[in-house]
Amino acid sequence: MKAEANLEVYRPFTGTLRENPRSAIALWKGGLRVAFRRRLALMLLLAPPAIAAVIFSFVVYTKYALEQGVTPGALGGESVIGKMAGTMVKDLASEALAARKLIVDFHLAMSGFSILLVAWYGAGLIADDRRNGAHLLLFARPLSRTSYVLGRFLTVATFGALGAIVPTLLVCTVAALASPDWSFLRYEGSVVVKTILFGAAWVTSISTFVLAVSSLATRKAFALAGTFGVVFALGAIASLLAKIQREPAWRALSPGMSWARISNEVFAVSSRASRWDAEYAYLSVSVLFVLSCAVIAWRVRRMEAVA
Repeated sequence: MKAEANLEVYRPFTGTLRENPRSAIALWKGGLRVAFRRRLALMLLLAPPAIAAVIFSFVVYTKYALEQGVTPGALGGESVIGKMAGTMVKDLASEALAARKLIVDFHLAMSGFSILLVAWYGAGLIADDRRNGAHLLLFARPLSRTSYVLGRFLTVATFGALGAIVPTLLVCTVAALASPDWSFLRYEGSVVVKTILFGAAWVTSISTFVLAVSSLATRKAFALAGTFGVVFALGAIASLLAKIQREPAWRALSPGMSWARISNEVFAVSSRASRWDAEYAYLSVSVLFVLSCAVIAWRVRRMEAVA
């Protein structure tokens, strides 16, 4: 009788839980708050891109100033020494300090450095959730696997963008403001668009790969070792096979070399290391992205089942 009375008062739930559409955003903000609490690591990892952006911004500004016959104050201003510096550098400014080449080289360098940011802040996202049991609480709420992965991806991609995209956009802004009559945007405006598109693709690929490694690891340290171990191992194997077989296309086995080849194709930069078919590079990064997504989906499905 008591059981029947309870069933009459407490009716079982027969509906479906409706997920909050902002759950992924909330998870993203929570991940950023946790990351920003560790200020020492944040300053150490963000200081090099910030310093490099300031230096390259000054170099680009100097290029346009010298082309206009104005010697910046840092080079001596209007003094005799400044005029001598302007005379010597002015003839070489168009070639040695070409804004487009500087920005492209800077962007590629920052993209390579962003691996450290993505690896450091992404290696422990899923691994620490499993280790601390945080996924049990997360999946106990109306949170789908897609929202969970999206929230974690946005967290790591934010730091990737801070290292690969934001510094280059700062340099492009200085170039646009320093160039006479906005000549940089009129003649080289496509560099800004390509920087954003290439940077977004790069950050998406490397962030997905790091999350896949994190989902397989039990600790952040293991995920970090696995990330750099796979990258360096594939790079060494690709270089060795390319040298032994005398076929540069073997470099497509390396994600880093593949993205370097794609960057040469996107930004129209020629180099001796890029003399192989870019289609292999696109295929390589596509396969890596699909495999990373498959690993994440498999591991997160198991995490949800346990929860």
